[in-house]
Amino acid sequence: MNTFQIRNYAYPCNDSCQQEFEDALCFSNRCYSIQHLISSGVIAPDEMLEALQKAMKVCSLAGVDSSHHFKKIYIYDETENKTYIDWMMTKKGLSLILIQYPLLNEKLARWVVDLTEQESH
Repeated sequence: MNTFQIRNYAYPCNDSCQQEFEDALCFSNRCYSIQHLISSGVIAPDEMLEALQKAMKVCSLAGVDSSHHFKKIYIYDETENKTYIDWMMTKKGLSLILIQYPLLNEKLARWVVDLTEQESH
C-alpha cells in the first residue's frame, strides 16, 4: 500500500496583493461623488466641505473607518486647464453627507427621503 503525504502550499500573495484587492473592492463601492451632488443642484460647493467633515467625524466617533466610504480624488479639467479635488463615496457616505448638510432644500429633501426608503426595504 502506498502512503501519500499531503503538502500544504501557501498562495504566494503578499500583503500588497491583499491590500490592492481591498482597495479595488472599496473603489467599486464608491460610485457617488461630490461633483454629482453639486452639478445636480442638491448641495452648494461652499457648504459641501462642512457636511463632508461632519460625515467623516460621524464615522470616526462611531468607530468606522472613513476611508472605506470617502476617497479624495484629483480631477483635471482640460477646458479650464485646472486640477480640482473631488470626493468619491459609497452609498453610506452619501447618506451621511446629505444628513449632515446644513441647508435644506427641496431636492435635498427628496434625496434624503429616497435614501431612507431604500434603507428600509
